[in-house]
Amino acid sequence: MKVKEYLEEFNKMVLNNPSLLECEVIYATDEEGNEFRKVDCFPVGCNVSNIKDDRDLQVEFENHVDRPINAVIVN
Repeated sequence: MKVKEYLEEFNKMVLNNPSLLECEVIYATDEEGNEFRKVDCFPVGCNVSNIKDDRDLQVEFENHVDRPINAVIVN
């Protein structure tokens, strides 16, 4: 999913229900929703060398690489 798609969907949710702006942000720890936790970190840009893969992504943070940012870590 691209950041643009994520933001468009998020903005639709907020337009339909502005009270969401006061809600806590949480995430599922896995695809099955076995556990949920609060988001504690702001998004950060990174470079992922194997961005086409779904798992075991090789992440390098923006302040440690000379490569362009191609992904955003949301938690």
